[in-house]
Amino acid sequence: MDIVVVIAIIAGPILAIQTQQIIERIKQKHEEKRRLFMTLMATRNRPLVLEHVQSLNMIDIVFSGKNKKDKAVIEAWSELRDHLYSFPQQPPAESGINISEADRARYQTNIDTWLSKKTDLLIELLAKMAELLNYHFDKVLLKRGAYTPASYGEDEADQYIIRKGVADLFQGLKSIPISIVKAPPIKEKENTQEKPPNNPPTS
Repeated sequence: MDIVVVIAIIAGPILAIQTQQIIERIKQKHEEKRRLFMTLMATRNRPLVLEHVQSLNMIDIVFSGKNKKDKAVIEAWSELRDHLYSFPQQPPAESGINISEADRARYQTNIDTWLSKKTDLLIELLAKMAELLNYHFDKVLLKRGAYTPASYGEDEADQYIIRKGVADLFQGLKSIPISIVKAPPIKEKENTQEKPPNNPPTS
């Protein structure tokens, strides 16, 4: 009986420390998931910013648990990641010849469809994270509840157009339009200097 008491006295503090360490690890893991979710929520309307991309790439590590909800998050991220790699390819064009209007319209339609599905997959991912973290958000709120100033979207769109235009130019997919303008005729300058008076010769 005394041996049991001694073992309990020795093992009690050790088990208490180990239990506390386990609790701290669980809290830390939960906080990492919460911070990642908050970052994705804050940037869900600005997917090109660095914080958004970094957070997506951390999902496999932060949500690496074996429980059902962690696996649901990883599956949702896998679907989104696969879709991100399937960006529509621009129709080919001969060097120095611009893409036809029909191909350009078809390409833009493909991009719009791709963007719409990307948004739906991102919202599905955020919904799975919210469920795991016990946040009660519906998908409509996740999709429509974010506020982004119009200038942010315009700046990112302008940057994309500039990068894409320069890339197409160097790849020979587009050419720089040149217009020849007829120069106005050059008028001769009038001689405004006064001529010296013609004085008659003196004898």
